[in-house]
Formats: sequence, structure tokens, C-alpha cells
Amino acid sequence: MRTKLAVLVSVIFNINLIFAQEVIIKKEDFASKDDYKIAKEYLSKAEEFFTLGRGGMRDALDFYLKVHRYIPNHPMLNYKIGVCYLKSIQKGKCLDFFKKAYSVNPTIQPDIVWLLATGYHLNADFDKAIEFYTKYKNMLGPSDLQQKRKEIDKRIQECNIGKELSKNPVRVFIDNLGPSVNTIYPEYSPLISADESVLMFTSRRPDTYGEGKDPDDNLFFEDIYISYNDGQGWSVA
Repeated sequence: MRTKLAVLVSVIFNINLIFAQEVIIKKEDFASKDDYKIAKEYLSKAEEFFTLGRGGMRDALDFYLKVHRYIPNHPMLNYKIGVCYLKSIQKGKCLDFFKKAYSVNPTIQPDIVWLLATGYHLNADFDKAIEFYTKYKNMLGPSDLQQKRKEIDKRIQECNIGKELSKNPVRVFIDNLGPSVNTIYPEYSPLISADESVLMFTSRRPDTYGEGKDPDDNLFFEDIYISYNDGQGWSVA
């Protein structure tokens, strides 16, 4: 069975979140005045959370999606939903919303072509990603191109490598190690010893020594955890 290759995408740049345009809605776009009133209240909360940056994205997304049920073709609304997904753990979902925003208004925001390329990249559609990375590169003036060329070329290289690796997919199984190791909180960057008796990983849990949450994304600060396997199972990390 052919599986998609998950390709690590480097840090997103050139997203001017705070300066993104406001989502403007009109009464005539709604079936009733009540629908318009409800959507306007949801939108007000969404925009407030959005201006907080990454830390407010999850809450903003919830309210934007409620508005989206009423006006699914609004370009700026789709753009902002895409940005919210891009800042979440469900990054791949950004693509459909960026595609909609671009199809309705190709100039909705200066970075829409870059974001669309990123969405294709995240979904392993490497040819389309290369197409839009190249399009974005060709849109830049000399100064911006000099600043961003290295990152764009790196992304294109990642896509080309992804295309080659996809020709020989590897079947992978992911297992939950149980409550001694896995929780409802983010756990990632594992390192296991050669004899598979020691496991170290990063997690963001309420018992963090970092005292609270990171204001940038509203998640607990990172700590490194360690667990030992005595042959009977993993110890509490």
C-alpha cells in the first residue's frame, strides 16, 4: 500500500498575522438577520483571539469555523482559517482554505501564494508545491528575493527529495506506549537507547518546571522526560 511521505517543513516566515485584514461581512450574504447577528458575534470573538497571535489561534479557529458555516466562500475568512490551521497540530487542513481564498481572490494577501505552496507541501503534493514556490519566487522584487531565496530554494529541494523518497514508501506503525509514557498532552522528539531500555522525549504537561504556559502558543512549557524498560514494560516517565 502506497503511503504519503511526511516531510518536515521548516519554520513558516512572512506571515504578518497582526496586520492581516479584518474579515468584513454583509447582511445581504446571510439568509436572515438573526444569522447575521449570530455570525457577527462569533466573528468579533474570532478576530479578538486572532490578534493575540499563535496563542489565540485555537480559540480563533473555533469561532471562525462557526462563521464559515454561514459564508463558506468568503476569501478573507478562508485565509484566516487557513492560517489558524497552519499554526495548529492539524497543519495539513490549511490547504483547502488557502485554495478557496486564492480561487476567490488571488491577491487576498501578499503571502497567499507562499502559504498555498506550503499547504501543498504539507499534504505531500510536491509538484503543486514546487509550482507555487516557483511562482512566489518569481513575484518577488530584487530585495525580497535576496532575503528569501535561500528558504524558497530549500523548500523546493525538500519537495524534490520527497518525490524521490515517495517512490519507495515504508510502511510504519505507530503504537501508544500506554499511560506510563503517553498522555493527552504533546509528546515528541523521542530518543531511545541502542538496547531499547531507555526512552527520552519532550512533552508539554501541567507539571512543567517552566512555571505555566508559553504565551506564544498557550501550551505548557517543554520539559524532557525519561522512562526505563525493564523487560516488563515502560516505567512512569
